[in-house]
Amino acid sequence: MKINLKLMSIFAEYLKCDDDGKTIVEDSSTVLDVVRYLGMPESQVRIVAVNGRQTDLQAELKEGDTVFIFPPAAGGG
Repeated sequence: MKINLKLMSIFAEYLKCDDDGKTIVEDSSTVLDVVRYLGMPESQVRIVAVNGRQTDLQAELKEGDTVFIFPPAAGGG
């Protein structure tokens, strides 16, 4: 199935997508499955949102979902 994947900040380098800008994952994948598929450091995932709603790594995805994954916040001062 195809999902819209938005990887924020330092995670952008892990993005894999087709010519349409979609990421192809197996049916019934969870957010955690996607993180592992992309080789992202699981311990660095802080915020996950699917279709605009904050969720967790166990959220099961559906065709066409939009998934945002954020690392820890950095900066300050």
